[in-house]
Amino acid sequence: VADLQAQLRHSPGGDGLFILTETVTSPTLHDQLAAILARHPRARWHQYQPLDRGHVYEGARLAWGEPLEPCYRYGDARVVVALDADVVGTMPGCVRHARDIADARRSDRAAQMSRLHVAEGTPSLTGALADHRCVVRCGDIDALTQRLAARLGVGAAPPGAPASRARDDTKAGEVAWLDNVANDLTRNRGHAIVIAGDRQPAAVHALVHAINHALDNDRLIELREPVAFETGDGIESLRILVDAMKSGHATTLLILGGNPVYNAPRDLDFAAALGHVRWSAHHALYRDETSVACSWHVAAAHVLEDWGDVRAFDGSVTIQQPCIAPLYDGKSAHEMLSVLLDGNPRPAHDVVRDFWQQRHPQDFDAFWRNALQRGVVDEPSPPARTHVLHAMPATATTERASTGVELVLTADPTLGDGRHANNAWLQELPKPITTLTWDNAALVSPDFAHAHDLANEDLVELRTRDGRALRAPVWIVPGHAGESVTLHLGFGRSRAGSVGNGVGVDAYALFDSATRGVVNDIDVRKVDGRHRLAAAQTHGRMEGRDLVRIVTRDDATRCASGGCEPAHAHDPRMLAEAVWTAVT
Repeated sequence: VADLQAQLRHSPGGDGLFILTETVTSPTLHDQLAAILARHPRARWHQYQPLDRGHVYEGARLAWGEPLEPCYRYGDARVVVALDADVVGTMPGCVRHARDIADARRSDRAAQMSRLHVAEGTPSLTGALADHRCVVRCGDIDALTQRLAARLGVGAAPPGAPASRARDDTKAGEVAWLDNVANDLTRNRGHAIVIAGDRQPAAVHALVHAINHALDNDRLIELREPVAFETGDGIESLRILVDAMKSGHATTLLILGGNPVYNAPRDLDFAAALGHVRWSAHHALYRDETSVACSWHVAAAHVLEDWGDVRAFDGSVTIQQPCIAPLYDGKSAHEMLSVLLDGNPRPAHDVVRDFWQQRHPQDFDAFWRNALQRGVVDEPSPPARTHVLHAMPATATTERASTGVELVLTADPTLGDGRHANNAWLQELPKPITTLTWDNAALVSPDFAHAHDLANEDLVELRTRDGRALRAPVWIVPGHAGESVTLHLGFGRSRAGSVGNGVGVDAYALFDSATRGVVNDIDVRKVDGRHRLAAAQTHGRMEGRDLVRIVTRDDATRCASGGCEPAHAHDPRMLAEAVWTAVT
C-alpha cells in the first residue's frame, strides 16, 4: 500500500496509472472503477480475457444499434437451431438451458417435443443431443448461415450461390440439413430459436438476429442490458495498453485477476511490454506467469472466502457471501481498489454494503437481509424497450477461406482458459465426448487421420503461416469435421502450481489477435514419437465388434450400389450397405 501510494504521488491526475481487469460483471467493482477514473481522470482502465462475448455484443450492435444480451426461452421453443453453439455444455447459462431443453423434449412435460438441429465442427454435448447434426467446419458456419437465411428470405446467399440451393461444391448432406432446418423453421414461426456460438464473427450473430426477427421468434428472445459492464473489443483494448507500456506512458500498472503473460495473443508480446513498466502489481490466487513478471504479487482471497456481488447470465444480481473463514491473508479486488480511492484498504463487506445502501437508502436493513436470505437482489426489472432491427447488408458475412486446414482453439471443458489448471479434480475429470484426462490433444476426424496416416497418440506438428509451431498428440474423434483440427486451451502452464505445471501443450502459442481462436491454413505434419494419453473410455475398444461409427448419406448410397473403392475394402464404412438397407 505504501509503495502504491508513493507511485500515485508522482502521477498527477492519475497520469501513467493503468488498470487491467478481466470482464467485469460485479456492480460494486464497476462502481469502484468508475469512481477511480473520476478521481484520477488521466488514469485508464482496460479489460481483457482470451475468450469473451465480444462478438455477441458487436453482433447485437450491428442488428439493433446497441450492444445487447440475448436471453433465450428454450423451454417454450419447438425448434432450436444451434450454429457452432454448445448451448447445454459450455455457453453462459448452460445449466439452466440444459434443463429447459430437456424439459421441452420430454413427451410427458411438453405438448410437442422440441427438435434440435446442430451444425458444428467439433463434437459437443449439444451436438450429441441433436436430432439432426450437420458436420461443418467452424470457419464455414458463416456461409452456412447465409444459405439458411437465403432459404428463409433473409439477406442474400454468398456470391455465386443461388438462393434456392447451396453452391455447387456444398456437400449433399449439408444441402439436406439446410432444407430440413428451413422447412422446420418455416412450419414453426414464432416458436423457434436460432443461436450462434460465441466464437462466430459478429456478422453471423447479426444475421441470426435477422433470421429470428423475420420468423417472429422475438417473444422467445429477450434482449437485455449486457451482463458485462464494458462491451468493447477486449483484444483491441489490450493492444492499446501494450502500446502504452512499450512507449513508457504506462508507469504504474495494476492487474486485477487474469494471466495475460500466459494467455495474451502472442503477437502482442505482453511479457516484453511488461518489462517497460516501472511499477506493476498482480492480484491473483496464484503466483503465476504474470505475477513473477510484476513488481508485486498480492495474494487474492478465494471467491468462497470473501464478500462481493456478481451478475448472472440473465442479468440477475446476487450478493456473494463468504462460505468459509479465510484460510490465508488474501485480499479481495474491492480492497485493492479501495486503496486508490481511500488511501487504505477497506473490508470488502463494507464496500459492497455501502454500494447497495446508496442504491436503496430507504429501509436498507430490510433490503440487505432479504438479499442475503433469498440469494438474489430484489430489484425491479428495467422497462421493456422497443428495438428496431437494422437493415442487413446484401451479404451480411464474409466467407472465410475454405481451402487448407483450420485450427480451432477453444476453452477446455474443465480447465476453461487455464485458470483451473492447478485443480487436480478438474484435471482428472474426463472431458465430454473424448473422455481424455490430464492432457489436451489435437482432435481430428477419422477421414483426416486416414489421409495423414495418423493414429491415436501419434505426434503432429501444427505450424501457422507466420512460422509459429507446436507439437501435440493426436486423438481421433468420430463426428469431427474434416480438414479441421481442434486443440483445447489452458494447458502447458509453467507457473500454475504443483498440479498444473507441465501438463499438456500450450495452445496459446498459436493464439494471436487476428485469428482469435480460428486459425486458417495451418500445416499439419506427422513427426516421430508418440505421447501416451489417458482416456476413461476409448472409441477403439469395441470388444471385437468393428461397428460403423460415422457414415454419410453419399457413402451409404455408393456402397449400396457396389461403388466402394477396393482401397477401402477393410474400412468400417464398407458395412454402410447393411446400415443403409436397415434404415430404408
